[in-house]
Amino acid sequence: MHVAIIGSHCTGKTTLLNALKKEFPDYIFVDEYIKTLQDMNVPFNEVCTDMTQYIASDICIDAFKHKNFISDRSLLDVLAYSRYLCEKNVISKECYDEIRLRWEAHNIDYDILFYAKPLKQEIENNGIRSTDQEFQKGVQDIFEQFLFYEEYQWLYDEERPEVYQLPNDFDERIKFVKEKIDEFTKCS
Repeated sequence: MHVAIIGSHCTGKTTLLNALKKEFPDYIFVDEYIKTLQDMNVPFNEVCTDMTQYIASDICIDAFKHKNFISDRSLLDVLAYSRYLCEKNVISKECYDEIRLRWEAHNIDYDILFYAKPLKQEIENNGIRSTDQEFQKGVQDIFEQFLFYEEYQWLYDEERPEVYQLPNDFDERIKFVKEKIDEFTKCS
């Protein structure tokens, strides 16, 4: 089973992923790619490059080698950030188009996407994530369009992954994810 927790930065994805490690010991957990980008000395957030987006998408695609994984981010995250960055002329249209093709080739490989909206207004500065609220809101708006607007259904094959919006309460998030994964595994 291929599961990803998606959404803009500072939405509790990493915290949730870490809490789920106890609940799903048979799964591989794929950490957020931003740490890999930082280790590689590749620019990220608002100052990323085409190369940043290609590396991030490669990391997401690499997760599919595992039978069961839960990932902090997905190719849809890379696509949402790429669209925002392309609109701001930070990355090229060619890069955005390539990321879109990668999403189209792999979207069906995801079984469940859990969408996390921001939990609080102020972005906590952890030294890695952007604290620019306009950046966060812009990416979040793109997620909303990709996930919930009819005009963006072209992003998905005939079959699309199950998409669930996570509750705002953290404890409820854990319970909700467990229930949905259990339901899915019983049906497949």
